[in-house]
Amino acid sequence: MSLYLYARKNGAFKGTFESFCKSIEKLRKKHKGANNVIETGLRQQLSYFKPRQVNFVGRYENLEEDFKKLCKKLKINQLELRYVKRTRTLPDGKVRSYRDSYTPELKSMVDKAFKDDIIYLGYKY
Repeated sequence: MSLYLYARKNGAFKGTFESFCKSIEKLRKKHKGANNVIETGLRQQLSYFKPRQVNFVGRYENLEEDFKKLCKKLKINQLELRYVKRTRTLPDGKVRSYRDSYTPELKSMVDKAFKDDIIYLGYKY
């Protein structure tokens, strides 16, 4: 979802989230797997580090909570994280989760393309 939003913001993609996922699936098949699609920016997160070399992985989805854990682990005073741009809320006041954007078909596509990330990093929809 974040790559799609980034591409939309920068004018690199103008379609829907579903059409974006389908485009990624075509690229993945053309290049025989997401790990080989480096030139498109579609690398698995695990391609940036080796799991045995890392003892903590924070998530943007839990940024404040994970930052507290990291400060405690490093034994440093916790700094306050300031919000620069907050997530927009829906008219009913609820914050929309990225999970709400995935249809069963899109989940299947993402599961295939980023299987190792999903398993190792514990992502769930």
